[in-house]
Amino acid sequence: MTKLPCLLILTALIATLTPAVLTAQENLARIQINQEEIDREWNRYILLDRNRGIEHGEGELAALKEDVRKGYIMRQLLLSLASYRNITVTGEEVDDVLSQTRGDYPEADWEAMLKGQLFTPESFRQSLEESLIIDRVLKAEVTDRILIGDDEIESYYKAHESSYTTDYGVIPLREVKGLIREILKAEKSREETARFMDDLYSRTMFVEGDPTPIQ
Repeated sequence: MTKLPCLLILTALIATLTPAVLTAQENLARIQINQEEIDREWNRYILLDRNRGIEHGEGELAALKEDVRKGYIMRQLLLSLASYRNITVTGEEVDDVLSQTRGDYPEADWEAMLKGQLFTPESFRQSLEESLIIDRVLKAEVTDRILIGDDEIESYYKAHESSYTTDYGVIPLREVKGLIREILKAEKSREETARFMDDLYSRTMFVEGDPTPIQ
């Protein structure tokens, strides 16, 4: 079965942004809660887990519901920032990814699979478009802003030299420098993103709806 893109995105922007963007974020951090959409995402989350044979206890369910709610809020914040930044994707880009996702599924089978995951073809396409936009926002505001110095790469290489040792000796730094850079960039991205998520979420104002875990 084709694996559908993850729609409960829990990532955000790197903390070191310009003052102008921070001001924009303060304005963007006013989210109108749509309980119906949150409930739909929650039902989809539980349905997918049940289809995989995963069951949750009552205590775990409360924490998961809050994660779904936060994921909804973070996605809305990121989409708002995309609008502020004029970051979009074309219909052709969405169609290309949709075609890759769908694969060789006949129309009836594809629609039945979407329905089984609480999607219509239209709502799935919209969710896919939003995911692509968010990916583009994160690339511009997180990935492309992270710089890894040569000193960091060398320190990592020395600390993990055993990982680059073969029967023929130690692999020279120059041959693994690019790989190490990507490893460090991924690690830094996760750390900075998590810190900014906490800060951004704590400054979120709710236009309507009770900012407590959904019941």
